[in-house]
Amino acid sequence: MDPLSVAASVFGLLGAGAKISSLLFTVVSSVRDAPNSAQNLLWEMTDISTALSLLQAYLDGRTQPPSERGALILLEHVLATLTGCVTTYSDLQAVLNDLKLGPDMGAFDKIKWVRQESRIAAIVQRLQNHKSSLNLMLTILQWQVPLRPAIG
Repeated sequence: MDPLSVAASVFGLLGAGAKISSLLFTVVSSVRDAPNSAQNLLWEMTDISTALSLLQAYLDGRTQPPSERGALILLEHVLATLTGCVTTYSDLQAVLNDLKLGPDMGAFDKIKWVRQESRIAAIVQRLQNHKSSLNLMLTILQWQVPLRPAIG
C-alpha cells in the first residue's frame, strides 16, 4: 500500500470517528444518567482522533520529521495499527447500531447499553492499545535531542 492510500485510510478513520463521537456526545450531553462507559468511549474516540490527526499531518507532508526519525517507523507498522483501528471502529459501529442512541434514549435503551458493557469495555481497551501505538509512532517522529551548550 502506498503512502497516499495510508493517508486516505487515516482520513476515513477520522470521518468515521467524528460520526461516532458526535453520536456519543449527543448521548453524554443530553441523556439523563447516561452510562459512564459512554463518556469513557467518547474520551477514547477523541484521543485517538487527535493522534490520527497528528499522524495525518506527517502523511500529507504538512509536517516533516527529521529524516532519521521517519526511517525508524516502517509502513507496515502504520498499516498494522490502522488496520486494527478499522476493525475496532467496525466492531464499535456494530455495537452502537444494536442500541438506540440519541437524546430520547429511554430506560429500556439504557438497559440494552448496560448489557453491552463488557463488549464496550473491550472496545475501549482496544482503542487505548491503538492510541498507544499511534502515540509511540508520533513520539518517535517528534522527539528531538536537546542541544547542549558548547563547553569551553
